[in-house]
Amino acid sequence: MTSRLKVAVTVLFTVTALAGLFPTAALRADTLPSQPLWGPYVTGTTETGAVVNWKTEKASWGVVQYRDQVGHEDFVFDPTPHQLHHVTLTGLQPGVDYHYRIWLLDPDVNPEPFRTLSADEMERWLREHGVATEDCSFRTLGSEPFTFVVYGDTQEQVPFFTQMERHKLVADYVAQEEDVSFVVHLGDLTYDAADAVGWDLFFEAAREMLADTTIYPVMGNHEDYSRYYHEIFEVPEYYAFRSGEARFLVLDTNGRADFDAQTRWLGSQTGTPAAWTFAFHHHPAYSSDARNYGGWELSRSHWEDVFRGAGVRAVFSGHVHAYEHYRIRGLHYFVVGTGGGMLSDLSPDAPAGLQNRLAKTLGYAKVTVESEAAIVRFLKVARISEDNREVLEVYPFGSVFDTVTLEPVAVTRSPASPEPDFRVSPPSLTLAVDRRGSSRFNLRMASSDDAQIIVGTEDLPFDVEPDTLEIEGSGKPQSFELELFGDRSSPNGDYEGKLTFVRDAGDNVALGVKVRTTVTQTGKRSEPLAFVPDQTILLIAVVLVVAANIGVYVAYRKYKARVATRKDA
Repeated sequence: MTSRLKVAVTVLFTVTALAGLFPTAALRADTLPSQPLWGPYVTGTTETGAVVNWKTEKASWGVVQYRDQVGHEDFVFDPTPHQLHHVTLTGLQPGVDYHYRIWLLDPDVNPEPFRTLSADEMERWLREHGVATEDCSFRTLGSEPFTFVVYGDTQEQVPFFTQMERHKLVADYVAQEEDVSFVVHLGDLTYDAADAVGWDLFFEAAREMLADTTIYPVMGNHEDYSRYYHEIFEVPEYYAFRSGEARFLVLDTNGRADFDAQTRWLGSQTGTPAAWTFAFHHHPAYSSDARNYGGWELSRSHWEDVFRGAGVRAVFSGHVHAYEHYRIRGLHYFVVGTGGGMLSDLSPDAPAGLQNRLAKTLGYAKVTVESEAAIVRFLKVARISEDNREVLEVYPFGSVFDTVTLEPVAVTRSPASPEPDFRVSPPSLTLAVDRRGSSRFNLRMASSDDAQIIVGTEDLPFDVEPDTLEIEGSGKPQSFELELFGDRSSPNGDYEGKLTFVRDAGDNVALGVKVRTTVTQTGKRSEPLAFVPDQTILLIAVVLVVAANIGVYVAYRKYKARVATRKDA
């Protein structure tokens, strides 16, 4: 083998080895099923935001595509491949129906091209590379009238029945209800919250309901502070939310519950007036349950006076698997542990304050809140045998067993001028820019007043122009084109930060909005490398070794030639 051939073979071997180190990224269509393992399901909805959640059997990345009633559309990109996704939507309007769907993409699909697309191009690209769920919907809070549903205790009782046989009956009826803003689940969602398989059963049974509303969970004794409960719903043991003039208080009555801390927290939450206040906890204060006759004294002794002083109109609980309604000291107590678990036996002795009750029946409470009244209806779903083994009868949809009318608390407020409003959408951006160039993109903004918008960046080394914008105070979304410039002094790569928009309307009220932004800078470097990735270091090392070997080989050949010349002389 000649010396040149040896060099060529060495180089060829080196190039082949390097090709194995740097494989071409596969870009292929999604291989995931169109239906996630869990969900989609919506949590944490407020008047201006919501969280869309889902879980896939294997790690994936995805996109939430959503639009409002007038057709304004946005995409929120979740670029990290994992199984359980929580995608936050912000900048929404109160009391508005939003339609959404999830695009599932295999982790082998390269997400980089998606970052650079305009909104008009995104759906076409997603259709080519991913698969979408069916269209789903949810409603933001804040409108009146509104309706919500309450029920609990959906745990399976294997081998007698599963959630698909009992809970699904209730959830599917709730899914048929029109204009339900949200569902409060009173706890004991599954039999063993530490077992992921039980959660599979819960999400499969409630799939149709969860896709088109928001769920607010109450922690039951079967959840028992499980990490799955917290990971799935991202809520603490007790929390509150509001919808217009209504306030909702979710409490913890389980084994490690701190009643004193929650009592102090209740005081902070009820310091301002509300026309409607509803409370939810798992263990009922009053019950005729044969095994727990009378109810749970702890919640009565700690909170009944607090509830009365705060104007709570109704308290909802589960744990006892039956429907009961009590009126005690002006408070309405409802027990609605009728979501599918093993149904309870009620004592023939009626406790004081009992208004109505129904045993061995699956069902749910539907609450319609209006300005002058709130109407609580208990709807029957199915009648169960005394031994809990059989479903004896499925009732027609809309079968009302009990109706209770509540009156609001009178709220007096001093007149106030309308609050200023400033919104920016989409709530997040993914951009790509060449280090020597720029990238143009569009945003929509809406302002209640004529104003100047000051544009800036946070935690990003890039400049944005223009740095000021003029907006008309129509309250309607207006489109603005902005330009992001690459930064030659910064290394290529991904940058996480925010674009900032501060509205100056000359009224001494500065409203600011931050848009979460990911920028990928690419392009040829002209500056010294500030950072060398691990694989590039390896490549340089291999090239230097090859070059050194070639140099040694050449020097050796020259040396042999000189020795041969001296011998000839």
